[in-house]
Amino acid sequence: MAAEATTSMSSRGMVALSQTVQGYSHVTHDKPCQDASCHLEAEDGSWRLVVVSDGHGDPSCMRSDRGSKMAVEAAAGCLQAFAEAFDEPDSAGHTLASDLRVPARRAALVRRLTDAILARWTAAVHADLAADPLTEAELAQASDRARALYLRGERLEHVYGATLLCALWLPRMLVLLQQGDGVCLVARTDGDLWEPVPEDERCQANVTTSLCDTDAADSIRHALVAFDRDPSMAVILGSDGVGNSFAGTANLEGYVMRLLVDVASDGDATRVELGLEPGLARLSQTGSGDDMSLALIADVDAVARVADGYAAVVRLQELRAHAAALQDKVVSMGRKHAILAQRRDAALADRARLEDDVLDCQVRLGDARVAVEQSKAHLEELMALCEHAERATEAARAKLEAAPEDPRTLVIGGMAFEVRNPGEREVTRRMREQRRAISRYEQAYARHESLLASVQSLAEELVRAKATLDSFDDADLRAFDQYDAQFQQLQDELREAKEELAQTSTI
Repeated sequence: MAAEATTSMSSRGMVALSQTVQGYSHVTHDKPCQDASCHLEAEDGSWRLVVVSDGHGDPSCMRSDRGSKMAVEAAAGCLQAFAEAFDEPDSAGHTLASDLRVPARRAALVRRLTDAILARWTAAVHADLAADPLTEAELAQASDRARALYLRGERLEHVYGATLLCALWLPRMLVLLQQGDGVCLVARTDGDLWEPVPEDERCQANVTTSLCDTDAADSIRHALVAFDRDPSMAVILGSDGVGNSFAGTANLEGYVMRLLVDVASDGDATRVELGLEPGLARLSQTGSGDDMSLALIADVDAVARVADGYAAVVRLQELRAHAAALQDKVVSMGRKHAILAQRRDAALADRARLEDDVLDCQVRLGDARVAVEQSKAHLEELMALCEHAERATEAARAKLEAAPEDPRTLVIGGMAFEVRNPGEREVTRRMREQRRAISRYEQAYARHESLLASVQSLAEELVRAKATLDSFDDADLRAFDQYDAQFQQLQDELREAKEELAQTSTI
């Protein structure tokens, strides 16, 4: 990402630095960096100034990247002249320093300063237009209304629209100017952070006031921080890309505290600058995606005295953010964990059902085999009975053939009845017994065959049940086990984070 930076630092004294980084979304969409920033300081260290400007992303402000640079140059030049004349008396013996302390004169003095900045910026805009008139391609980017105005030569300053943030650190006071949105924080020597510049209610969401507004001269806000009333150790300016990267004021203040701790603990201008550029680039990528400009003036020694307190606040914020992030992740993973648990339970139920099927088949097959053995024994008994009946029949026939008896006639009530031969009756009785034995055997044999078929069917069913169980897909079980391990680890991390947070909160 493209970046601009200038830095200077006196050893364990005052530090002034500024950094501008092209936003992540601007890089990915091949848009120019529309932010600009700078810092200046007196050779004798009597004053320091920082300026930040954010060019508008409105397509009708197609030269806002130039406008922001012009704003920084105009403001820096005017503030430098103001600082150099700060203690110089005029013909009436008044100095800028004395006038700033008198409310009746302060407003007029600040107005002259802001008018001078606005006039210098406007002059730079028109000089740029004269040297490089708007092209057809540029005009095509503007809205229909804006293009009509531009073609009539009206509101051309809008092409260069930009916001402005300025801080001038003087020996006894801090002068702050702001037009539009952005971050302007002052750190008191007790570590308290506050915003001295009044809020502009028109700066909401993506809407902001601008140097190109027709009422720009009237709407530039200012604040004067007198060090005898508000002992201060730092001022931090940031474009809205920085401010919009944080969910709330506390998070933004934590970022500022961390930055000031780094400045105070390092004390080396080069390392601070090198760390600030990639840090802003990461913030843009994870935050607003917008261009990033940050500038600060700080008393390193004064910041060092509250650095431990700042570090504790930052650590507490980090722990809270970490615990909150873990909690959110636990909630998010918990939903998937519940779904996987349901699938796991369903899979376990399916596997249990398959195991029950195998066990049921084994029990029924065992019972069927017992029944077959019992049937086989019964068949053998019936076979023996059949053989006995057959032998008895044959014996009766042999006896009849060996000693046949003649039939007899029996007269009863005057009626004659022929009575069969007793030997024949015996043969007939034995034959009936044999037929009954054979019938019982045939029935038992049919049942035995049925039992054998049932055993075969149950054996095949058992093979199929075992094959189904062996081929059971346990993917849902493995998925739950793997995810559950991650989920339990995350819950452990959350518990540890909460314990550390509780311990840190009591310090």
